[in-house]
Amino acid sequence: MVSDTALPVFRELYFGHYGMQEIYVHFFAGILLFLASIFSVFIIRRALKHTAFRLPGLLFGHLFVGLIGFGEVVEHFFREPFIVGFLHYLHLISGLGAMLFYYYGIKEFAQILAYGESDFVSEEIQIGITAAVLTIPFIFSAIASTPVASVVEIVFILVLFIPFIVLSYFLMKELSNIKKSMLILYPLAMGIMLIIL
Repeated sequence: MVSDTALPVFRELYFGHYGMQEIYVHFFAGILLFLASIFSVFIIRRALKHTAFRLPGLLFGHLFVGLIGFGEVVEHFFREPFIVGFLHYLHLISGLGAMLFYYYGIKEFAQILAYGESDFVSEEIQIGITAAVLTIPFIFSAIASTPVASVVEIVFILVLFIPFIVLSYFLMKELSNIKKSMLILYPLAMGIMLIIL
């Protein structure tokens, strides 16, 4: 159930996190991350409005980064273990979805630079990654109220770490294929990977 007012939620945030006030910074950083991702998608779409390029990989990557903040913030407004578990695992796995989309987006951008056009990120890829990112939290949230939930979460995070490392390698490898004049993308990609990790 959703809380009646926001004040008890903020009070419970404080006491639910061992009286550490850093939770408020964490909470507002999640809001900022979500709003910044939505705003960046709006800016990119507006900038590409009069071009033939759509770059769905980069747009979806930004949206999935926003889901990290969304899941982290919204989970505190619910009491139902299934909903809290879903939002918790959503913000854990959204980073991997963002990395996949950023990889495909950079690959698409490299094709645009090389050939002048690309439709590398198909609708099937978009639907597949989105379905996986929404299905996995749904499955794991079913065990949110069981005694093994904390053990499963640790294993989940450790297993999730491996694809992050592999995707980081492939993303950097893909960036190395882009012309040397586009080296400005390296710091951007490194920043994105560090934020998501």
